[in-house]
Amino acid sequence: MRILTFILILALPALCHAGEVYKWRDKNGNIHYSDVEPPKQQTERKLIKSKTEKPLTAEEQAAKEKAAEAARKAAACEFAQSRMKIITGSSNVTMDLNNDGTPETLTPAQRAAQAELIKAEVTVQCTK
Repeated sequence: MRILTFILILALPALCHAGEVYKWRDKNGNIHYSDVEPPKQQTERKLIKSKTEKPLTAEEQAAKEKAAEAARKAAACEFAQSRMKIITGSSNVTMDLNNDGTPETLTPAQRAAQAELIKAEVTVQCTK
């Protein structure tokens, strides 16, 4: 989940676009900025350029989306595999089984059941 959030944060600036911004002072001397020109105000127009000068072609956009999906899938696979290492490790594993906020040590049967669930998750997340 953290990796997906990180990827989204990195992609967020790409969603911003260039445009015109208007700057003006109100009667109290406060400076305002807006993308909509206010009526009956003397404004200063500024053109804001985006970092990408040209829009992506359909092929470039498809490749970008495919790469993002591959990164998401790889992150989900890695997370599932790390969970499998924990559940099959030799140390005790604790979980909040009844959602009361208190972690409880898993019995061997509970641990085996969780291992089966995580194994299915690894299969789903790590298949090409």
